[in-house]
Amino acid sequence: MQIASIVFILLGSLTGFRAVYWWKKASEVPIEPGELAESGEQEIQQNGWIGANTEAFTKSADLNRKAAKFTAVSLALSAVGGLLGVMTSWIR
Repeated sequence: MQIASIVFILLGSLTGFRAVYWWKKASEVPIEPGELAESGEQEIQQNGWIGANTEAFTKSADLNRKAAKFTAVSLALSAVGGLLGVMTSWIR
């Protein structure tokens, strides 16, 4: 059971690092207004920026959602590994 505990803890760590990767990606989503922001009319420029912000926020939210799922899996795997470790020490 000790080997299983180590495996679960390692898997929990790996999924935790994967969550960190997705959170980093979510924080780096660029806001790219495109050609509308370079238009001569202020209203069209604003619409370009609003659309770009909405698109970037949506993409960032999707990446955050993915990171949160990896975090939940990481927590569950680490908890199972910890419980197996405790159970191993009680059995001895």
